[in-house]
Amino acid sequence: MLDRKTIRSLIVALALSTISFAARAQFAGLNTFDGWWDGSNPYYADYLAQDINGNIHGTMPAGGGSLVPYGSWFDYPVGGTVTINGLTSPTGPQTPTSGLTLGIDGNLYGASGKGGATTGNGSTYGTVFKIVNGQISTVYPFTGGANGGYPWAPPIQAPDGNLYGVTWESYLVGYVYQIVMSNGVGTLGWIHPLPAGSVAALIMASDGNMYGTTSYGGLPINGVAQNNNNGGALFQVTLGGVITGIFNFDATSNLINEIRPYGGVIQGADGYLYGTTSEGGAYAGGTLYRVALNGSNFSVIHHFQFNDGTVPTGGLMQGSDGYIYGLTSANGYIQQIVLKGGGPLFNVGGTIFKTDTTGANFQRLFTFYGSKISPYEGSGLYPYATPLLHTSGTIYGLTMDGGSGPAPSGSGPCHGCYANGGEFFSYGTGMAPFVSVVNQRNAKVGDRISIIGQGFYNWTGVTFGGTAVTSKFAVQVWSDNFMTVAVPSGAKTGKIVVQELGGADLSTPYNFTITCSGLLCLRLP
Repeated sequence: MLDRKTIRSLIVALALSTISFAARAQFAGLNTFDGWWDGSNPYYADYLAQDINGNIHGTMPAGGGSLVPYGSWFDYPVGGTVTINGLTSPTGPQTPTSGLTLGIDGNLYGASGKGGATTGNGSTYGTVFKIVNGQISTVYPFTGGANGGYPWAPPIQAPDGNLYGVTWESYLVGYVYQIVMSNGVGTLGWIHPLPAGSVAALIMASDGNMYGTTSYGGLPINGVAQNNNNGGALFQVTLGGVITGIFNFDATSNLINEIRPYGGVIQGADGYLYGTTSEGGAYAGGTLYRVALNGSNFSVIHHFQFNDGTVPTGGLMQGSDGYIYGLTSANGYIQQIVLKGGGPLFNVGGTIFKTDTTGANFQRLFTFYGSKISPYEGSGLYPYATPLLHTSGTIYGLTMDGGSGPAPSGSGPCHGCYANGGEFFSYGTGMAPFVSVVNQRNAKVGDRISIIGQGFYNWTGVTFGGTAVTSKFAVQVWSDNFMTVAVPSGAKTGKIVVQELGGADLSTPYNFTITCSGLLCLRLP
């Protein structure tokens, strides 16, 4: 008898049989979530994380049956089978829309919009949690009011070991916060209001500051009050909690101007920030933009229209090939397909795309679809969540709806139809494998940084901008996919290269900034 994974593979192969060979070869449905058994419906944020063993983890916000009453998190060993971990504690994390991020300490961190200790009014305001060796625990419970609550995005662990994140209490109420970590326990360090809620995780940039977005509101810039009609904002925040407005998105004419930056930003190899807006632009389908760290040189490099896919809500990725990759959550062109339900009746619901950093070479790579006829199979629909670019060069992502796999017999209200709780998928890009520094783009000599990649058991050397690590004690290999390295004296700004047996050199796709390179740096705080 065929197992669910085999059945899913056969269904996807049949459904894609009339799509181009390239798309058929590169897209794979890995798991269809059934809300009754698995949790379901990943939405905004829902970041996927690569762990220290190269495995992938994420969260499902919607609960269902007794095994997943408050949602779940899942584990996926690459090439293996998804394992579901239900959230069952009435005082623990609940409804985790955030997804997960990898910390510099090798643990996974996330946030839940509900759960935590009950306050005096009987409410819960969500938690920040961590996952260590397959066990989930609350790091900090939010208490509401000026202390914040309802985090939708996961925190990041900065080089100082503390956690930093944002909350979404409403479209016009949100906070940015610091949680001070000590022996695995978190306490609130500082918390400051934002002009609106945020569903995008912060990033660490090469200047040592963090950057984020709000999908509504605006901030003063250079002392000038915002007047953007709540179009959304890009902001900088220091580790000390100083917030600076970088750019405001203007909603005064949303059919022309770019607005609603639900997704976060990335820092490209050229030093610019890249992000998307989900509305506005020349075709009212959203835009892809780039801007300098100080807010200057803002430009829209692509206007999304129907065939491209529209309404990009997740974050972006930049590969070792230099291209920017991302997802849209609606529309997209697809050629004629015939699904099991019969006939060409299907919905289209988003795309995978890539472009160079000028926007001149935009390519739609894959269009998500789902049948309108029972049993409703397809690739999955509406990928709102932020995808992951694994250091192997493969993209992993989640759709909110649809899927390629049938639900277990008698599962909840679905009763054997296609599970329809969202699809976990992969897309092979063909790019070269690479290494990446965890939550950090700069350091000084003597700092120890965390690097993810593959093949580390076969490492023969590490260089920083061409300067080799010479001390055998400077490199600690924790797994084949995770190492920590002390920045050597004389290190230069440039790519970090991990040399491996057989001449395989894996480098960061970006330059890593060295803020101080002499021996005197060792004495600096």
